[in-house]
Amino acid sequence: MPLTAIIVDDSAVSRALLRAGLAKAGVETVGEASTAEHALQLYEEHNPSIAIFDIVLPQTDGITAATARDGGGLAKVHAAYQRDHA
Repeated sequence: MPLTAIIVDDSAVSRALLRAGLAKAGVETVGEASTAEHALQLYEEHNPSIAIFDIVLPQTDGITAATARDGGGLAKVHAAYQRDHA
């Protein structure tokens, strides 16, 4: 069974970059979302092997969304972020 993923980021550019990287690694992207609410719908629909969440999302942050499903969460959360230095 091939690995599948959903990508959750409010930036279309970031989603495209992640999608390209996953494709190079042989992972099929089965859905993309710009909000946590849509991501949870995609997760229920596709049950992907991997769910990649941006930490900063409109309304609900990515960590809360990734850990909220039925109290058990979608998966283990590994967080990475980039901070702009002015």
